[in-house]
Amino acid sequence: MTCTQTDSKFQDNLIESRDASCRACANFIRVRHDIRNAHHMRGFCKLGGPGDMEFNLYHSSSESHSCPSLSIDDYNLETKKKEDLIQSEILEIREKIHNKRTKEYKLFKDFFDKSKKMADKENRSTWVFTIMGNFLEEGATFYEWYYSLNCDRFQELWKRKALNESQYNLLKTNIVRFVENNITFPEYQTSPGTLLQVKSK
Repeated sequence: MTCTQTDSKFQDNLIESRDASCRACANFIRVRHDIRNAHHMRGFCKLGGPGDMEFNLYHSSSESHSCPSLSIDDYNLETKKKEDLIQSEILEIREKIHNKRTKEYKLFKDFFDKSKKMADKENRSTWVFTIMGNFLEEGATFYEWYYSLNCDRFQELWKRKALNESQYNLLKTNIVRFVENNITFPEYQTSPGTLLQVKSK
C-alpha cells in the first residue's frame, strides 16, 4: 500500500500532500503524555524510522514524503484529521483574540481576568508582571480556556490508539536488554573484523 492508496472509507478521497505524513502512516505509534496535548501527541515509527532504527519520540518527520515505508492507514489518517482540526481552530481563535474587537476576545478576556483574580499574586514571581510574562501567561490561560470548552474532543483523541508512557518506557528497556543479551565484545586479540559479534542462538 502506498501513500496514494487506501482500502476502505477514505478510498475515494484524494490524499492531500499534508496528509501524506508520519502521523497518518500505519507505522506511526502515538504515545500519551498529557491529555491537554492529545491533539499533538508525540510518537515513533515502529520500523525505526526511514532505515535508521530511531525509536525516539517526535511529532512528525520532514522525511515522510520520501520514506519508502510510508503507508497511509485509515485509522491514523482519521486521527490526524481530528488533530489538524483542533490545531487549525486554535490558530484561528488566537488570531481573533489578538484582534481584540471580536466576541472571542471578549469571552476570553472575561475568563482571563477572573483567572488572574483567583491567582495568589503574593506567590507570583515578579517576572509575571513584565510584558513578556503577561504575554506568556495569557497564552497559557488561552490554552486552558480552549481546553475547558473542548475537553470532550481532547478526551476522544486521548482514547484513540496509543501507548501509555509506561508501555513506551518498557519498550525502550526491552530494546536495550535485547542488545545487551545478543551483542558481545570479544577481547581485542581477535581480528578487527570480529570485534562486534551477534550471539548465536
